[in-house]
Amino acid sequence: MRRCTSLEKKVFLNPGETIKLYNLSAVKFYRLIKEEQPFIVYYKTRKLIVRKDFEKFLELPEMMERLKKELPANPEFRRKCDKRA
Repeated sequence: MRRCTSLEKKVFLNPGETIKLYNLSAVKFYRLIKEEQPFIVYYKTRKLIVRKDFEKFLELPEMMERLKKELPANPEFRRKCDKRA
């Protein structure tokens, strides 16, 4: 039987969970992890993200801004997104 663990409690995250938890751009994140990074470990062929190491990586200047999702240029769509948040 599998138990569900909330993302905030996990030590290792898969790339999809990392993108969801930190609200990152998927394209930018996958581009970043193509290169060897200190926060990536492998389990067989799967890439896993070590949460503490990734959070330290995000503390570097400009890293979080570089990976964040960008809102579309359409002003009307931006207003809709701002109302949801």
